[in-house]
Formats: sequence, C-alpha cells, structure tokens
Amino acid sequence: MSGPLISVVMANYNGGSYLPLAVESILAQSCGDFELIIIDDCSTDDSRAYLRSLDDPRVRLLENQQNRGQTASLNIGLEAATGRYMARMDADDICEPTRFERQLQFLESRQDIAISGTQARFIDDKGSDCGVSHHPNDPDSVWAYGFLQNPFLHPSVFLRIELVRDEGVRFDESVVNQDFELWSRLLPTHRGANLPERLIRYRVHADSMTIRHLEENLRASAAIIRSRLAAEGLDDLMTDAEIDSLLRYVFADRRLADEAGVDRAALGSVLWRVTKALRRQRPGCGEFVDLMLHRLVQSCLWPQGSRRLGLRCALLGRSLAEAPASWFRLIARRALDRGSRPAVSMASACGSNEALPMNVR
Repeated sequence: MSGPLISVVMANYNGGSYLPLAVESILAQSCGDFELIIIDDCSTDDSRAYLRSLDDPRVRLLENQQNRGQTASLNIGLEAATGRYMARMDADDICEPTRFERQLQFLESRQDIAISGTQARFIDDKGSDCGVSHHPNDPDSVWAYGFLQNPFLHPSVFLRIELVRDEGVRFDESVVNQDFELWSRLLPTHRGANLPERLIRYRVHADSMTIRHLEENLRASAAIIRSRLAAEGLDDLMTDAEIDSLLRYVFADRRLADEAGVDRAALGSVLWRVTKALRRQRPGCGEFVDLMLHRLVQSCLWPQGSRRLGLRCALLGRSLAEAPASWFRLIARRALDRGSRPAVSMASACGSNEALPMNVR
C-alpha cells in the first residue's frame, strides 16, 4: 500500500498563537514520512488563514463547513488517514523533534502493542515548564491504571491504523472525554504502553477543556469506568458511589473533600482495596501499584491533622506490609526529587493544588 508511514490527525478551532508552534514542531520531526491532516472547525480567528498559508506537501487541510466540535473533527481526520500509523496531536501542544521516530521504532519492535503514548513536560500559557507527567509505561500497568484514570496523554498517542480501518475504531461523539472512552473500550482486548521519554510539551491553561468542563468530565469518567468494569467482568470491584468519590475527592481536588467533610482515609482504604484486586488480576502491574501508593500518600494519608489517625495508621501499615517494594521506590524517588523543582499537576498550574483527571482536552 502506497502512502506515508504516519498520518498525524489534529483538530483546530481558534488555535491562535499556539497553533504555529504545534504545526512547526510536527514539520520539524526527525522522521519526515508523514501526512499532517488538520481539520479546521470553522475558526473565527487567524487560524484558517495561517493554515491556508502553509506551503508543505505533507499538510492536508480539511475545512468543516459548519462547526462540528473536536470529536467529530477527529473522526473526520481518522477517516481521511492513509498512513500505516495514526498519531494524535493537539493545536496547543508541542512535539519534541524525535517523537515520531521513537514511537515508530517502538511499535515496529513491539508487534503486541496496539497503542503507544509518551510522557510529557507540562508547560503554561507562556511556554514555561510547570511539571511533568507520571503515567505507567508497561502494558499491565496501563491496563490497570485505565480503570481509574486515563492511561495516555491524548496528544502523545500513536496507534496502528488497522484499528481504524479493520475494526472501525472511532471516537464517541456523545462524550466530552472522548479519548478516555476510546482507550477504555480498547484496553480489554488490545495492549497499550507508554514510552518513558517526555516527547511532548503539554500545554496547561485556563481555557483547556479539562478546566472548563470539570463537572461534565467527572460524570463522564465515572460512566466510562463503570462500562469498563462491566466489559472486564469486574462489576463488583467498585460501587457507583466509590467511583464517584474516588474521582472527585482523590483524583480531582482533595480540598473539595475537606470542604465537604469527606473521610479521605476511608477513601484511601477503597483505593488500596481496588489496587490490590487489580494487582491480583495482573501481577506484573508494579508501576500501577507505585502510582496508586503515591496517590494514597498524597491524598488519603497526609495531611489531615489528627482526623481518623487510627485508620490512617492502619492503612499505612497495610500498604507497607503488602507493597514494600513500592514504598521503597516511592521513598527513593522522593529523595531524588528533593531540592529539584517539584512536579505539579495540570490543575496546580492553573491555580488548584490537586490533579484533575487527565481525560479530556
């Protein structure tokens, strides 16, 4: 089959000053065998004029005749793709020069992997560093992590085009966090992994969809997790109330829990129970356990003054006994990070002190 190796799909609506940086970072990739499919969704700023001015044969500009929204635009791009691999990119992020080369090498060497993502550096609206991502890398940990949070940063994703052509994979246009929904639909039957390198710069700003649609995102995430549990035959792993509380008070903003008088230590017991159950399903998911332990310490064990001290101490003792290697790695990482600029969440870059579910852009 003729055509490029990679089809890059980017939707744009009023990309403004960020758009040229995103496009230029793609055109400057060390692996140049790609087509860049940009779907402009009736921009009202200078975006469309900029896109029309691009003089590069690899750029394919598709212009919606009416505003369709990001998800519908992405599906238009998927249908137009002619490459062997599909790469996602957003109009406000930046690719490192070797991103495509590294992800291509990875997928061609790992035929068992259908979906690949990368780690990222978070940048603010001025382009300054404000943190780094910590997503699981190995397939078992990606599988487990996806029951609680989005296991991939959407603009970092590479996937095999067979998923689109042969299996008819499309984003669900009825949900706001279309990427989390798609990965949750695929992970029961397809393996995913993340590269440890930070190959994108992921922009965090107050106008991002994660910030603007937090409540809708939380509700949609809960529904997606329930569907995933049902698809994997794990309906009894979490109740609806536990899913909602974990998303809202452990993975979103712990200040909300304290303002509402929610018992974060009790939620920590739920999180640890779920973590152990998923580890029994996939014993190789050590990275997932590490990440959940970090969340447990950050959001459920400390700081809450003396409240529920007995329960917190008991939970601390159980986690120490049941995951000593994860505790060792957590302490070692803390020691290495000491004195360096701390990694912050997407939310903290926008004025909050806790991580939002990274399920939507």
